[in-house]
Amino acid sequence: MKKLFLSLSMLLVALLPARAFEFPGFEWEVGAEVTSKYLWRGMNLGGLAFQPTASVGYGGAKLEVWANLSPNDYTFKEFTPELDLTLSYQLKGIWVSINHQHYFNGYKYFDYKGETTNQLEVGAGIDFQDLFDKIGLRFSWQTYVAGDDHYETDKLDANGNKIAMLDENGSIVLDENGNTMYETEMKRAYSTYFEVAYKFGLPLGFSLTPIVGFTPKKSMYTFYEGNFAVNNIALRADFDFEFANHFALNVYAQMMMNTYGMKRENLFINSGVIPWANDTRWNFAIGAGIWIF
Repeated sequence: MKKLFLSLSMLLVALLPARAFEFPGFEWEVGAEVTSKYLWRGMNLGGLAFQPTASVGYGGAKLEVWANLSPNDYTFKEFTPELDLTLSYQLKGIWVSINHQHYFNGYKYFDYKGETTNQLEVGAGIDFQDLFDKIGLRFSWQTYVAGDDHYETDKLDANGNKIAMLDENGSIVLDENGNTMYETEMKRAYSTYFEVAYKFGLPLGFSLTPIVGFTPKKSMYTFYEGNFAVNNIALRADFDFEFANHFALNVYAQMMMNTYGMKRENLFINSGVIPWANDTRWNFAIGAGIWIF
């Protein structure tokens, strides 16, 4: 893992002095970001993170590769690298996308069956700033359609009744308290996330963006519990600066609060609900990135 991290870092440094490849009609971008926490849709997914990215676009279509290298916490003992591949199309501020998310923990890259941790997501949105220059409003929607996005539920018969669990002799299985046990099955959740954001432009390259994200039903964002939940209330401050025609610098700070299941015990401290993510409800991160385009 250290070798992979070092290799990607050296590749980025080697690319920084180079100008973007220029072909008529094509748009290229390569860069990376370093952030104090991997914050995503109301969840804290890891500690200090290095996140390189590269994309190529033509006529509104874009193919993007994005990676995350971060420890699961600040002990730096466990890493679960992530590599996402996104294909999108944008027309006058309206966009659609399909995104494949892969975690390097032993599963094949495009395997969506069995116990895989791969996930496939479709999304769409509208960015009013691309339609009206002074309106920073943005809507987005994403839904998982394949891969690791299931929860356990009671198995029902054709009449909607729970099916009792039977032993090899055909007798109903009882638990230790004498209650009937029922068959269960894994059901796809189609975890869905909606986000509304408004970017306020400020002088000298600064901007401020309040964000509200929510899930409309039982989903991974509520750990497959409950129903509707506002799982992301955030405020992000950015400083953007372009230089030398082909370079862009971004520095940001972000506060993020997840209101689902919020308790005093998990407001600032990991409650241990999910092993692969830090389940704190109030998070803060700073980061900086540089891009060549």
